Amino acid sequence: MGVLTSLNDVLIPHLKEVFSLNYQGALLIQLIWFSAFLLLSTPASLVIRKTSYQFGMTTGYSLTSVGCLLFLPTARLRSYPLFLLALLVIAAGVCFLLVVSNPYASALGDNRTIHRRLIVLHGFFAIGMTLAPWLSGPAILSYPPITHETQLATSDRLSLAETVIAPYLLLAISLAGTAFLTARQHLPDILQKERERKPDNKQHNLGEQSAWHQRHTLLGSIAIFMYVGTEVLLGSFMVSFIKDLSLPMSSAAMTRFIGYYWLGIAIGRFLAPWFLHEIRPRIMLGMSAWLSLLMMICGIFANGYIALAAITLIGLCNSVMYPLIYSLSMQNLSPMAAAQASGILSSAGVGGGLVPLSAAIIADHYGIRGAFWVSACCYGYILYYSMKGCEITTQEPDSSEKIK
Repeated sequence: MGVLTSLNDVLIPHLKEVFSLNYQGALLIQLIWFSAFLLLSTPASLVIRKTSYQFGMTTGYSLTSVGCLLFLPTARLRSYPLFLLALLVIAAGVCFLLVVSNPYASALGDNRTIHRRLIVLHGFFAIGMTLAPWLSGPAILSYPPITHETQLATSDRLSLAETVIAPYLLLAISLAGTAFLTARQHLPDILQKERERKPDNKQHNLGEQSAWHQRHTLLGSIAIFMYVGTEVLLGSFMVSFIKDLSLPMSSAAMTRFIGYYWLGIAIGRFLAPWFLHEIRPRIMLGMSAWLSLLMMICGIFANGYIALAAITLIGLCNSVMYPLIYSLSMQNLSPMAAAQASGILSSAGVGGGLVPLSAAIIADHYGIRGAFWVSACCYGYILYYSMKGCEITTQEPDSSEKIK
């Protein structure tokens, strides 16, 4: 999931040059990608609740493989709408994987260590996000920066679209193999006992089984919306921000800073579990929001490498936000309600399309730095969630069914 998501940050500056797009046109990539989360997360959770988490995993890997294969004819036809269609298919697969992975990891183990398990899980996600720009960036962006003085001819510009074929072909093959192996495994069905027990407990079925009745879950979905939005915004605008700073780098070199940004997230997620022994999850979330907000303000007002360093370090500062928001939102939910809540929280991932698009509109009028104020507002809400929003106000289910 991490590799596929991070590749969008490489595609945005690449297709922006290939098709002569403005910021709003280029950010349609993220809008299409994360709209799939809004449209498909709830149906995906329903499918999983009726079948199994294993079926959801297999479906997710299969869809992503098909989407990657669609890049081959799409690149040959050199059509931006077809690129967006292929991305939509990949996003549908990632949506299934996201809805499956979080509640499944939460349920497999001691409830007291859920926060730590989710942070480590998303640490591996961040590793994929880190490696994708470093490995694919030089292959896809294998040309010098295009300026007003060095405009490419239309035929040369469109031929650059074909540089995406090799990376996505390799991904398609590996994902198809993973889908096959997942289908062959015998994974525990953690929803089976819940299905067998539900008919004997109508009160549980009508009340506590609905994640829509949990205030901390609904406010957490807004926090997920804000976090995913600003996370994607920073990764998507990183190359454009470096160009705005007028730093002497090639386009391929600029993509390495996308990798550094995600490397900070990966490092933070693997270190954070050690600190959770001493720091409460909501306190750690609040500290993360404060530090990210400070780095963002520094990046807006500073210049040169100081500004670049501040924006890049936000990756480390906000590294624990997603898994902590997710686990805090899943507190007090039974396994079946957790599957439903996962669909709600995954739907909030549409923020990854809407927040960057709103920032792109601002960037087209006021520049990249003006757009970064959108991120500052997002961190402000996450700070509120850590202080007040994550408090549980509904009646707790039996301790044997808690997912914290």
